[in-house]
Amino acid sequence: MTQSQGGREMANGNTQTMNDLTEHYAPEAPIHWGAVWSGTLVAMAVMLVLDLLGAAITVVTLSATTAPTASAIWTGVVGIIAFFIGGWVTGMSMYKETSGNGAYNGAMVFMLAVPIMLALAVLGLGDLATTFGGLSGNAGGSAGAATQISNGVIWAALIDSVLAWIAAALGGWAGAASQK
Repeated sequence: MTQSQGGREMANGNTQTMNDLTEHYAPEAPIHWGAVWSGTLVAMAVMLVLDLLGAAITVVTLSATTAPTASAIWTGVVGIIAFFIGGWVTGMSMYKETSGNGAYNGAMVFMLAVPIMLALAVLGLGDLATTFGGLSGNAGGSAGAATQISNGVIWAALIDSVLAWIAAALGGWAGAASQK
């Protein structure tokens, strides 16, 4: 095979461009796992950095009575920001021809990150988060504190999770749309 006119000249005399080869060998898939993984890792890194920033600010500036509320609000906002950025990275990392699935792939960032974060918590890395939570004024990791969690906190966590999932989908859509 020889190169001619920006494509490959085949044995039968036909010329195929790289787009023709890509369409033949890489059919449009709804999920681009490489892009989803990159978005997930970016989202988790952004979340870590912003949570550390929030813990540092909380320790320095807030009193023990206002710190738990401020920390809870900060954590919710950080989740939304981090997953939007992760979704956006996913949308930008997709093939331009298949960017119509940006929101779907962005939502998958959240779906992939949740079991990873749960696994890290189960493996003991949750103690690190508890340590930072204790620094920022949250209740520590004791069993007594766990039983004092109110319904409002659980509902707030659920609502924040849904908002973070939506933010990841919107980020994926925005990242994919910016390619066009």
